[in-house]
Amino acid sequence: MKKIVKRFYMLVRHPIIFLKSFKKNFYIRGKLNINHFSRIVLGNDITFGYGTRINFYSNNSDNKGKLFIGDNSYFCHNNTILVGGDIHIGNNVLVASEVAIFSENHSTNLETNTPYMNQSLKMSEVVIGNNVWIGEKAIILPGVHIGDNSIIGAGSVVTKNVPRNAIVGGNPAKQIKYYSEKEKCWKRT
Repeated sequence: MKKIVKRFYMLVRHPIIFLKSFKKNFYIRGKLNINHFSRIVLGNDITFGYGTRINFYSNNSDNKGKLFIGDNSYFCHNNTILVGGDIHIGNNVLVASEVAIFSENHSTNLETNTPYMNQSLKMSEVVIGNNVWIGEKAIILPGVHIGDNSIIGAGSVVTKNVPRNAIVGGNPAKQIKYYSEKEKCWKRT
């Protein structure tokens, strides 16, 4: 009975999402704000907490970034995902509250005498590997690739690529530990 009530709730509150994702175990825990749902490709068993916002931007009709989310991924509350270039999020990804993921940014060309808000957007792909944990209030900037099995510390600003099996933290994020395959444990960098 609980499943029937839940599915009815999804149909009433989020009809487009519900109908596109009926067999994928797609869960929404409160308000979810998405524009251009057709540019999202979802895996199975995905959960979004309340207050999550997903917005899509493009410079022109040729550059339309997509959001790809793998299986068994969980997004806690009040996250922001701004898609300009493609964003690929792997399987088994855990995203804590108030995380921001950006694949677009304003240009900063002073030679044009154009205000920043009127300059075109720069698009850069973001890739988040499998089995990644992103801590609360972390920020992932355009062009970043995060390797499999990595952990992003709470409040980190990730400006550069993160290798696989790494723990990073800080502003800007720096590697703190790595997982030693040989010793089967985390080691300080």
